[in-house]
Amino acid sequence: MPDDKQPKERKDNAGALFRADKKGVAKRPDYSGRVKIAGVEYWLSGWVKQHDGVAGGSYISLAFRPIEEGAAEATPF
Repeated sequence: MPDDKQPKERKDNAGALFRADKKGVAKRPDYSGRVKIAGVEYWLSGWVKQHDGVAGGSYISLAFRPIEEGAAEATPF
C-alpha cells in the first residue's frame, strides 16, 4: 500500500497554485504554490491586482523564487 504522505514527484514545466490564507497581512500573496521548470523547483506566488485598462479589470501578478534545498516543505511566507 503506497504511503500517501510521501511527496509526489512533480512533472517538469508543471505546478499548482492554491488560494492562500492572508491572515490579515495585505502583502501576503492571494495564491501560493510550487512549480518545476527545467528540473528546478520554485515557490510560486500570485497577487490579484486591479487594472482599469484590462478586460474584466483584474489580473494575477506572479513571482517565482527558487526553493532552497532543505526548505522544500516549509511555507514560503
